[in-house]
Amino acid sequence: MAAVAAPGALMAARLNKRHDEEARNKIQASQLINRLSANAMGELKKEMTTGQIKSAEILLRKRLPDMSNVTMTGDSDNPLQLGVSVRFVGPAKGN
Repeated sequence: MAAVAAPGALMAARLNKRHDEEARNKIQASQLINRLSANAMGELKKEMTTGQIKSAEILLRKRLPDMSNVTMTGDSDNPLQLGVSVRFVGPAKGN
């Protein structure tokens, strides 16, 4: 249970307001991803409209970096190591 300040009590100022904004953006992006995923898997009671899907896509583009054109290189003393993990999921229950 979170502590609650007494009425009229002063609270400490946030040290890093940028961190708060970044955390909020990550949470919002996560919620959009979860909603889009549930829609794609047929888990929503009412499917998202085309406009809702397009809006979520636009917002995610603003929140998440586009990794399509990233080049990573290493040097001969410290070569890059890449690990890939794949998880296969079955169809949603009831489908």
